[in-house]
Amino acid sequence: MTRRAVIIGFTCGTLIAGFGYLNDWVFRLNHIAGNHFPISVFGGLVLFSLGLNPLLRRVFPRAALKRSELAVVMALTLVGCTIPGSGLMREFTQILALPAHFERTTPGWQRAEALSYAPESLLVNGGRYDEDVTGAYLTGEYGAKHLLNFRAVPWAAWLRPLAVWGPLLLLMAAATLCLSLIVHPEWSRRELLPYPVVAFGRAIIAGHAPGSTRPLVRTGAFWAGFGLVFGIHLLDGLYGYFPDVLIWFPRWFDFTPITQLWPEVTRGAGWWMLFVPRVYPTVIAFSFFLSSEVSLSLGLSQVVAVGLTAVLAGYGVDLQAYQPGTGVASWQMFGSSAGMAAVILYIGRHHYLRVCRFAFFPPAVPAPGSAPEPYTVWACRGLVVICAAAVGMLVWLGLDWPFAVLVVVLLLVAFMVTARVSAETGLPHIENNWNALGVLLGLFGTVALGPKAIVISGLVCAMLMVDVRETLMPYVTNGLKLCDEALVAPARVAWRGSLVFAVGLCIAIPVVLAANYTHGVPLVDGWGSRVVPRFAFDKVTDATLRLEATGELATSKAYTAWGRLAALQPQPAFLWAAGLGAAAVVLCSVLRLRVVRWPLHPVMFLAWGTWPLMCFSPSFLMGWAAKKLVTRFGGHNLHVRSMPFLIGVVAGDILGGLLFMAVGAIYYAVQHQPAPGYYVFPE
Repeated sequence: MTRRAVIIGFTCGTLIAGFGYLNDWVFRLNHIAGNHFPISVFGGLVLFSLGLNPLLRRVFPRAALKRSELAVVMALTLVGCTIPGSGLMREFTQILALPAHFERTTPGWQRAEALSYAPESLLVNGGRYDEDVTGAYLTGEYGAKHLLNFRAVPWAAWLRPLAVWGPLLLLMAAATLCLSLIVHPEWSRRELLPYPVVAFGRAIIAGHAPGSTRPLVRTGAFWAGFGLVFGIHLLDGLYGYFPDVLIWFPRWFDFTPITQLWPEVTRGAGWWMLFVPRVYPTVIAFSFFLSSEVSLSLGLSQVVAVGLTAVLAGYGVDLQAYQPGTGVASWQMFGSSAGMAAVILYIGRHHYLRVCRFAFFPPAVPAPGSAPEPYTVWACRGLVVICAAAVGMLVWLGLDWPFAVLVVVLLLVAFMVTARVSAETGLPHIENNWNALGVLLGLFGTVALGPKAIVISGLVCAMLMVDVRETLMPYVTNGLKLCDEALVAPARVAWRGSLVFAVGLCIAIPVVLAANYTHGVPLVDGWGSRVVPRFAFDKVTDATLRLEATGELATSKAYTAWGRLAALQPQPAFLWAAGLGAAAVVLCSVLRLRVVRWPLHPVMFLAWGTWPLMCFSPSFLMGWAAKKLVTRFGGHNLHVRSMPFLIGVVAGDILGGLLFMAVGAIYYAVQHQPAPGYYVFPE
């Protein structure tokens, strides 16, 4: 690990973290990250590795970066991708500021006194509306002449909540890094997970496709795949600027007339995405990096989800999942995640038990070869200490200790399962459709949980796990794998990544606040400006009014921590929905390990019915069918020879999006308004 690689990676990561919000919600371009395969990062890698770096190698050999250096740069840059968008900053300031605004316009909140249950330190101005604080935040400066006006921010009103949320966010980021270090050697070296995102990055850094030594830039198949996809993006992107001159190349197909044969299918969740499939070239190409069972399971997931929800809807059972929220579908998704967490721990039980043993009960003279990697031991110790500190912070804020422990544990479960899905499938955009508050409500019931616990856990969930499409752990695990293959010590990368996160967060918060007070809240983002900020307080309003109607509100408020445990009343629907979800994942995992040629992967039950699979499922099915045809008629040799073409397809896809990010930025600089939207992946 060289100093210049660390400096370049640190700079790229902090720039994306600190200023990516401007790209997403001021310029309104392709999201700077948007998912766990960010086109800005991997597009930059393609341009540098296949274009600039070979030129430097010829002209200034000492200036060219080595493969290990590129791996470090990528790992540190990926850490910064979790901050600017849905991972944090998309909703961060809205969660702190907008409840005071919504309280004035929502009679139910006023009647339930919803904001009174939130600790004042968690909201701007203690949750009280102020025209100079909340009003200016909503509207921004009329006719703003500057991109950012830091003087417009009422810093005094923001310092208190930032002083609380900042340490909590840093603690959870540190816990995520520790957990990533613990699972890394098990997933990477023992279970040999495929890491499709890393497979593409490795091929670009190496400059040649897997199984070949011929440079990609000298391979006709690479340029054929690149030119085909990039040309389509170029045509469609320019059509947005010149619709009267150019033609548009459709990337979707309309099969909705088929629904006339079975009209009831339109009751299924996301049926239109199944019958109007959109082609995503990267997803089709990634299917060739996966085992057939994974791509088939992801391809069939939406077919099964639409059919199942349509049939059950006919019997009056609504399984459609709405996020954020609770309900049968969300509880099933939680059960599936819990089942996958159990499977992960069982498969790697020898490694994890050995790590715990050496972390807390180290033998005086360990047997040869019995010691785990030293960094996993320290990561385990750090994880316990950091989680205890996070639990302590939540208790200090007013959350009873059983709920504080469960919230932290559920956050880590969500992060770990999301990282596992990324490592096994390469799915760019991942959602889980469950949250810790929904689990607590289903497990304990409203009376035992109480209004204050609902608000605090709801705010934490809204901030950290209501949308995991850019959560930190998959970025870290992919970065560690990339560095591990380049023989770079994982621990050295991880602690430098923690600096990227901390510095990036310190830059992003003032930049985002300045953008909000200059341009106003991006109201075009209904999710970030209207749904997520209301989440915790809508839940506590419903719960409070229900408890008030049944005369149980005073009893619920009076419970002690042990009393809440004693009053536990799990909802039957939660038990059977979560139980079925866990059983499906565990059973499928056992069959996959024990039955030869078992065709399905448990990831189906972790992703079906979610927005990403509604979009990507047809493309995974296309990729599975294409791979089957290639291996059936051409065998393994044709599969290997097709790799340069597939890498070219992915490179053309992400560079097409990167091109129109640059064009859109120039357009905004000239016209002072957002460019016509053009997106490669679902937004």
